[in-house]
Amino acid sequence: MTVTLERPKQESPADAVGDSMTVAVWTVISRGTGVIRGVVIAAVLGATLFANTYQFTNSLPNLVFYGFLGGSMLSSLLIPALVRHVDTADRAGAERVAGGFLGIVALGAAVLTPVAVVVAPFALRLAAPESGGAQARTGILLVVMLLPQIPLYGLVATAGAAMNSHGRFALAAAAPALENIGTVVVLAAVAILYPGIGGLAQAPTGALLLLGLGTTGSVGLHAAAQWYGARRAGVRLRPRRGWRDPEVRAVLGRALPSLVQAALAAAQLLVLLVLANRVAGGVVAFQLAMNFYFLPIALGATPVALSLAPRLSRLHAAGNNPAFRDTFVNGLVFALFVAVPAAAGYLAVREPIARAISYGGFATDNGTALIATALGALALGVLGETAFLVATYACYAREDTRTPMYAMLVQLGICVGGAGLAPAATGPGVLLVLGLSMSAGTLAGAAILVRALLRRLGPGHEPLAGPLLRIVGVAVLMAVPAYITGRLISTVVGGGVGGVLAVVVAGSVGVAVYFGVQARLGAPELDWILTSVRQKAGREKAVRRNAVRKKVRRDAGVRTNLALLLGAAAVGALAGLNPLQAAAVVVALGVGGCVYVWPATAAYLIVFLTPLTAGIDRGTIIPVLRPNEGLAVLVGLALAARWLVRLRVGTFRLPRMNAIDWSLIALAVFTSIAPLAMMAARGREIIADDLQYAIVLWKYLAVYFIIRFSLTSRAEALRAAYLSIASACLVAIIGILQSLGLFGVPKLLGTLYAPFGAERVLSIGRGSSTLALAAAVADLCIINLCLAIGLLLYTERHRKLLLAAVPICVFGALGAGEFSTVIGMLLAIGVLVIVSRTWRLVGYAVPMLLLGAVVMWPVIQTRLLGFQSASGLPDSWIVRLRNLNTYFLPQLGADHNWLLGVRPSARVPASHEEFGWVWIESGYVWLLWGGGVPLLVAYLSWVVVCLRRGVAAARRATGVVAAVGLAVASYAAANALLMLFDPHLTYRGAADCLLVLLAILRNLAVEERT
Repeated sequence: MTVTLERPKQESPADAVGDSMTVAVWTVISRGTGVIRGVVIAAVLGATLFANTYQFTNSLPNLVFYGFLGGSMLSSLLIPALVRHVDTADRAGAERVAGGFLGIVALGAAVLTPVAVVVAPFALRLAAPESGGAQARTGILLVVMLLPQIPLYGLVATAGAAMNSHGRFALAAAAPALENIGTVVVLAAVAILYPGIGGLAQAPTGALLLLGLGTTGSVGLHAAAQWYGARRAGVRLRPRRGWRDPEVRAVLGRALPSLVQAALAAAQLLVLLVLANRVAGGVVAFQLAMNFYFLPIALGATPVALSLAPRLSRLHAAGNNPAFRDTFVNGLVFALFVAVPAAAGYLAVREPIARAISYGGFATDNGTALIATALGALALGVLGETAFLVATYACYAREDTRTPMYAMLVQLGICVGGAGLAPAATGPGVLLVLGLSMSAGTLAGAAILVRALLRRLGPGHEPLAGPLLRIVGVAVLMAVPAYITGRLISTVVGGGVGGVLAVVVAGSVGVAVYFGVQARLGAPELDWILTSVRQKAGREKAVRRNAVRKKVRRDAGVRTNLALLLGAAAVGALAGLNPLQAAAVVVALGVGGCVYVWPATAAYLIVFLTPLTAGIDRGTIIPVLRPNEGLAVLVGLALAARWLVRLRVGTFRLPRMNAIDWSLIALAVFTSIAPLAMMAARGREIIADDLQYAIVLWKYLAVYFIIRFSLTSRAEALRAAYLSIASACLVAIIGILQSLGLFGVPKLLGTLYAPFGAERVLSIGRGSSTLALAAAVADLCIINLCLAIGLLLYTERHRKLLLAAVPICVFGALGAGEFSTVIGMLLAIGVLVIVSRTWRLVGYAVPMLLLGAVVMWPVIQTRLLGFQSASGLPDSWIVRLRNLNTYFLPQLGADHNWLLGVRPSARVPASHEEFGWVWIESGYVWLLWGGGVPLLVAYLSWVVVCLRRGVAAARRATGVVAAVGLAVASYAAANALLMLFDPHLTYRGAADCLLVLLAILRNLAVEERT
């Protein structure tokens, strides 16, 4: 068989450059979020030893897996083994090999995790003996919580290899951004809950738990996304005994030198971090500088190396050493074309960069000096790391794993030898020694590796020295005006804003000079870039011209890539001005993008997060809005954008409406438009409070339609139901601990969930939890109790978890300390038994309620003390009746106000009250007060619709639809009773949950009426 190697179109430098563009774009986004994460860590934790401890322990899982276990190297060697099975459609074989690899990683993690637990505190104590004891104690707790990341990274690497073997690269490159965003969210929570934590002598245990578990949870989110991508590619991942699989053992045998090389690199970084810990904030500053260090490598070297690997492998298989040498040289030159000006730029504007990213606890002269020194010292190392990486992949293409290992040994020796001088230095000088040592080692190792590779390949046609001298010369020329510009602007403006402005302007000047001079000199690298862009644009147009009905998979177009690059740049600039705002923008863009691509994500987020955030007062985190309201606005805008983009001329249709839709619309109209029109007709003053109450039902209606237009299948509805129950259980557990006064939960809730800032109400023996309203917690528990029982009756999955959710919801409802909601729960259970005709549930309910009464007896006992009034009624009910008779019923009965209502506002000012208001504490009085008889009729009609549709679904449908129908019917009956006591219809969290179930019922019920 003849193998044709001359394929100029496929093997041209321009095509290699084009193949790396998509990888580079997603890498920019991932690395950009990584930089933001580093900035936020510095801002929140400051230049402190605690920051060192967190950063060091958080780096250990990465070092252990990608270093001592050689994760990235093993993953790249796993791909060929998987490809053989993928090409033969052997799915079982691919899953066997991938699972075996995952099992070996899990075994390695089990061996190394205890070692890391022992070594980490010792390293912290050794590096900073004056405070090592305190650091070690904190480090042990963090290490225990962070080291579970090691097997998660193993899942990430295995899933990435599985996707790459199927030709899928985007998710594998983009998913690390989820981990970075999750960590930023955790740090933002720490900043809000524990302000100034870095300066404390001892970090609170709650803060350590939040940091440790939250960071590991972010890695879990990353791993889950990668696992999902592998499953979508057709590979189901689960650990297997890979040490018994000959094919997996063969992969490991070939990878042994690579494992040694990766372990050496990890040891090098570990030594540098340990020595950086001698300076307060040194680990954080060095890691921040390392983020910038790896950025040009990720943009230049990594995409080039990945795109060259298959080309070089084919050339090696054909024995064409001259072509191999020329292809390698072209790739190396292009990678350095990106890396050299980046290194020069770092040297020129290191101080403005340090100012731009120094905020919060790092916004000091010392913090800025640490970052600037580390970045400047590491700058030259960018060149060595770039050349070393490209040459390593070229050696792997020649099946040579030993030469890179020997070069790594030299690099490690030089680096560690130089770093040994660091203890003699102080302050920023420590980081200067460490950075220069690393740079010297990488340059020496790269020189040895490139020289050895070129010597074995022999002569070729492509020059290396000439292009390298040209690139270096132009980069030096570029650095001069960039330095002058950055220094001038940062001196004149000053502060963080001056740093950002200096970086932007100096960077623009440097880029203009660099590319301008290169263009003047006729640099071929620019031709490669332009040619690849034209080729991509041409392919995009061809796809549009020849589009067929079937779904085809293609890379994003040039416009998309440019938009992503500009977006990443904008977020980076915002990170310099305000890291927390930049993090919020990244999270919002990520959420919006997910909702745009997967609309059901909107429902999942609302279902799970609303009960956990609805009790936070407006303006506490987001201006004007509660967090759950901001989330609804965000996902609503994303869904609207998706609808507008997909809208075509002549395809617009009004949505079909049924009784559920009309009943909700009627409630919204008769709580807002009708009473406001009545007030205008009667000449009554409409105040801001009326307008605020008038939009309440409209907000809930918006949530209903978001769910209705995002959940369209039974599978999606089932996921939403599980998420609802999970969220309710979390709320219930927090409420139970709060009502019993355990683990400092009331004090912890006081940081965000105290209504109107009154922390006292969180310690009165009622479980208001994250909804800041005990009755709302009880309602939420009742709804999800009925939903969990319905899923147990009508589905077969996750029965143990659902069985566990039942007592949690019962205890949560009892922990709310509301006798009215206990009555409502009993009625809901009774209706559930009648509708489902499952009479045996009564036998389960009685002992469950008795057990709940025993567990929650301290709460019940406290509430029983309120029955010592002369009338025998609870004190709270007596106050309720007095308020109704004093403030509301007289005005409601005057002038026939009960016909059309008094006003939308459901409260009146009362200066003697703690919060300055008296609220209507009767749902039916609220209906007559807010909208009169029309609103009362609308509510009763809504109850009838819910009962009829719920009962019909429970008795005629199956699966999740039947369970939802049962929950809707049961709670609608309970709500009709509970409205005697309070306006339960609009209680936050519970009302959102009910509307989610109504939307599912409306979309998926068997019988629909127009």
